[in-house]
Amino acid sequence: MLYQFDDLTKMIDPKSKSRIIKKVFAGNTDDYDYFIEQLEKIDSWEDAYKYIDNEFSKRNININDNRLAVAFTDIVFKKYYPLYHF
Repeated sequence: MLYQFDDLTKMIDPKSKSRIIKKVFAGNTDDYDYFIEQLEKIDSWEDAYKYIDNEFSKRNININDNRLAVAFTDIVFKKYYPLYHF
C-alpha cells in the first residue's frame, strides 16, 4: 500500500510561511512556491533533507545552525514520520 503524505502547504502555518519567504527566499514568493512544489514530489525524508540542505546552502543558510531552518526541517520531517513526537 502506498502511503499518502500530508501536504506541506497545509502543514506550514501562515506565520512560518511568511518568515521563510522573508528570511530564506528574500521575499520572493515564486521561489518559495517552486521550492515547496518540488519538495512535495520527493518520496523520502533522506532525499527531502538533501534537497532542503542544497537550497538553503545556495542561500548561505546553515541548515543545522539556523533556528528557522531547523524549524522548517522539523515540519518536513513530520510529513514523512507523522507519528514521531519531538
